[in-house]
Amino acid sequence: MVLSRKDGEGVHPFWYAWVIKIFHLLVCHRRSEPQCMDMLWVRWFRLDVDAQGRWSKKLLHGISFIPWDEPGAFGFLDLAHVI
Repeated sequence: MVLSRKDGEGVHPFWYAWVIKIFHLLVCHRRSEPQCMDMLWVRWFRLDVDAQGRWSKKLLHGISFIPWDEPGAFGFLDLAHVI
């Protein structure tokens, strides 16, 4: 779960993902000292608009995978952004 990058009224505050793999990288940028970087390879979920969660009904929002053949279904995520 990460904070959403969208603002506005009625926008869900979080994005959800399933972690596929964790990568530990050693990164060198333009002859600088190598730095260790941790990244997650994730498959993103989208909100199911038919299963809206509500506090009054004590229901969580429904989510489903973005189809694998759609752009943006998979991605890399910095560990620092994970809640």
